[in-house]
Amino acid sequence: MPNPKNTLQPDSIRSQLKAKVSKSVWKLFETTATCADNLKMDVYLVGGCVRDFLLDAEALDWDIVVQGDGPELGEAIAAKLGFKIQKKSQFLTCAVVLENEDKLDIATTRSETYKHPAALPEVQKSSIDEDLFRRDFTINTLALKLNGENAFSLINKYDGLEDLNSGLIKILHSKSFLDDPTRAFRAIRYEKRFEFSLESETNQLLKEAIDAKVFDRLSGFRIFNELKRTLQEKRPVSYVQRYKEIGLLQCIHPNLFDPTSGTKLLNKIEKGLHHLKDTPEKWKVYFLGMLYSTPKKSRQPCLSRLDIKGKEASFFQESIESVDKTLIALDKTEDIDPIVIYEALHRLSDEAISLLIALAKTEGVKKAITSYNDYYRERAILKVNGGDLIKLGFSPGPTFQNILESLKKARLTENIQTKDDEIDWIQKKFNPEKS
Repeated sequence: MPNPKNTLQPDSIRSQLKAKVSKSVWKLFETTATCADNLKMDVYLVGGCVRDFLLDAEALDWDIVVQGDGPELGEAIAAKLGFKIQKKSQFLTCAVVLENEDKLDIATTRSETYKHPAALPEVQKSSIDEDLFRRDFTINTLALKLNGENAFSLINKYDGLEDLNSGLIKILHSKSFLDDPTRAFRAIRYEKRFEFSLESETNQLLKEAIDAKVFDRLSGFRIFNELKRTLQEKRPVSYVQRYKEIGLLQCIHPNLFDPTSGTKLLNKIEKGLHHLKDTPEKWKVYFLGMLYSTPKKSRQPCLSRLDIKGKEASFFQESIESVDKTLIALDKTEDIDPIVIYEALHRLSDEAISLLIALAKTEGVKKAITSYNDYYRERAILKVNGGDLIKLGFSPGPTFQNILESLKKARLTENIQTKDDEIDWIQKKFNPEKS
């Protein structure tokens, strides 16, 4: 719910901002302001970081724009602090590479024009007001000046503060979704993340953009990028439901994600992810769940529309096929021994195992997966290697693989703990002279 800062006077904003950020970030702000003063430029914090600061939410990135020349200011900051700089001339921006390899993006204030709906923008230098007007929603048009006489004053040119207080997601002009249809995905993302609502006209214009099939003009890469960002949210299930409800997923493919079975599966995935020791790529697990709840014949068309090709496409398709086969294999046996469990699961990625956990129905299968995750996976990690086998007198070749695979299975069922235990077991079971 909305919770903007109560006191918006510059002195109060300055003290609250200083208390919120790390010392290194604050030093960076001060250096940026000093360099901008020396170059007679005005510099601002803008967009999502200002929004999140006012909501007292965590700001992951601090975005800076300068009314002047972004790359020139970036070079001055980098020189003063001894950092490197990366220039990105296409959009009049640069990045200062910090000590921890994080980057501070600095952009020149600019306006944008679109040759046709869904086109990438053409940019020109502009004033701060024009720069803020090009943004997606009013709550992202807020800016904080970092230097000069009005340092730390809040710029609220387009009523972003009022919409922040009211909990509204509102576009700045009627062609916003036509210019950049990816804004529709972000609108829902902000709506769910902040528990806001779409402003009525914004909601209507979004629906009209869907009806106008403007999303057909978007590349699959751009749509998939927005979808990945959504699936990286803390609890993305309701976001996906909302995409389906409003018709955005249907813009990718009419059959993508069955809302009934798919929602149940994604909820199980969400619950399972909180209990895993390993850290699979979260968005991949959710996307696997979305694909799994899509009719089989529609999965490849969905991947194609999203420009998912080659190894990445194979990963998603093969993961689903492997999970189905593994479920069948584990379902067949009531009392599954460790070697069967290991053989069934060890080739699966962490993401596929996360999907498998969500799909498991019987207690036996659930227990088998838990045993593998908690015990057998680690037990199968060997301490000896090929070099050790050579020292024991074995010749490189097929025997190596046979010995190591046999040892893995033995570790699952026998009391083999240390490297010396492994060597003793090998010496008892195998004869170097016959290798």
